[in-house]
Amino acid sequence: MSTTVGRFCQLPTRLLQIMSQNSSQNFIVSPKRRTKSRLQLIITLAQTGCGESFKYMKKFGLDSTDIRILCAVQQHGQLSKTKLAAIANISATPCWARLDRLKAAGFIRGYHGELALNKIFDFTQVVVTISLIHHRKLDFDRFEAFILKHDEFTECIATGGGTDYVVRAICQNLTLFQGLMETMLAADLSIDRYMTYIVTRTIKTTQPNLTKLVVKESLPVTMSKQPTFQ
Repeated sequence: MSTTVGRFCQLPTRLLQIMSQNSSQNFIVSPKRRTKSRLQLIITLAQTGCGESFKYMKKFGLDSTDIRILCAVQQHGQLSKTKLAAIANISATPCWARLDRLKAAGFIRGYHGELALNKIFDFTQVVVTISLIHHRKLDFDRFEAFILKHDEFTECIATGGGTDYVVRAICQNLTLFQGLMETMLAADLSIDRYMTYIVTRTIKTTQPNLTKLVVKESLPVTMSKQPTFQ
């Protein structure tokens, strides 16, 4: 058996149970032929279009309804039970139960409002790339602790390649930003070099399209006819 085929045979038993209960597809899987049926099942899902949620079902135990709920929360924040159920296209009680399960599993970290900061006060936004002299865990921990302690840094990502970190800072003016950078340089954080880029305008800031990220992978297995389940 090839590596690819072998990987497809590792379908979780729960997925088989779900599809076996789908009377419209008549998936009946015999325990004696579980391995063969698993391969046949994924091929059929790929051919019939029933496997659009296979990828994330396998990895996280989510289905398409869960994804609709997560997309609604991502786009609209907190919603009433009725509104969320309408978007998810299921009744209110099971919808709310799913939402509670997603929260408990850590898929939803919180709810936030997006503020129009430019309407509240004038500010200067600067993007900074930073490279460290040494790349020991101690150096990374010390630098990241400094960033976490200062509220002016609103975003920090660790990167590979020509720089170690990209941070975003928001201050009332450039003078305060310069003071922030001087404080960082004086903190003995093993900084080798840094470059600053003043943000003149924001073109786009948005959340990723969750639906596109969980679209199924194309499966490199084809069959000339529908398999028979036993």
